[in-house]
Amino acid sequence: MNEQHNELPNQWKRQNQTFESLEKHAQWLREQRQLGSGCEYYFDMAGKLLRLSTEDYFLIVPAFYQTVIGLERALRFHYKPEDECYGFGAGNQDSFANLLQRAVDEGAINDDLFIESTLEQDGLKKQIQDGRRSKNDATKTLSKLSYSQQLAVSIPELRNAHFHGNPNFLTPGILEVAIDLRIIADNLKTKGGSSLIY
Repeated sequence: MNEQHNELPNQWKRQNQTFESLEKHAQWLREQRQLGSGCEYYFDMAGKLLRLSTEDYFLIVPAFYQTVIGLERALRFHYKPEDECYGFGAGNQDSFANLLQRAVDEGAINDDLFIESTLEQDGLKKQIQDGRRSKNDATKTLSKLSYSQQLAVSIPELRNAHFHGNPNFLTPGILEVAIDLRIIADNLKTKGGSSLIY
């Protein structure tokens, strides 16, 4: 990254982020580590967009959604039938929400993966609760769920709301949740198939 920086957007400053901290997060998101089967491409793109958000804060939104797509790809590969190569076949037609919930239910995603429950931050948690429209049990509140369960409920709903025209997703905490989605992907089985990208 160029050593000479313009002014960091105020939205990042209010979240106590610096050029250096954002660069560190961007590099971390982009690392291949144990990712494979094409999901690494999406986290690479997320890191590139995060880096660009130091100039234009609003690029954090597509960066976040690249991590969502990367996680969905990782889940599809993790739960692919043995006879499928990439997890795109007819045997893997579950929705993203169902795959994410399955990973939580089976313990592939659990709160031990996370250092802190970043959904406790007021901005993102409030938005998730305000926008929550769970079809499973309308009486459940996010605060009664574990962090992993909160993610399983809220991430698919946030994704769907955004792609159906709800643009209100520029709250503090979006970067931390993007990082948590990468942590989840790192803990799923995504190696073993050839990459679709590299």
